[in-house]
Amino acid sequence: MGILFRRVTLKEEQAEAGKKKKLAENYEQRVKDMDAFLSGNSGQIPEFDNDLVRRLVASIKVISADRIQIQFQSGIVMEQEIGNE
Repeated sequence: MGILFRRVTLKEEQAEAGKKKKLAENYEQRVKDMDAFLSGNSGQIPEFDNDLVRRLVASIKVISADRIQIQFQSGIVMEQEIGNE
């Protein structure tokens, strides 16, 4: 039995290229938005900023009672120990 090859039509290729272009444009726009936001601030945040957190953090997972994992929108993942006071 031979290997079956899937024929990709030109329309499918164009649709896929369009999706990739839109994702790249969205990514570039998010980076520009973050840059504009950070440029307009002094770097010191006097209080919790929900909008900033939503822009920067993609998800937070509880690993254990004293550790969490934070995934940023950029794809960076870090683990943080939570101190019990």
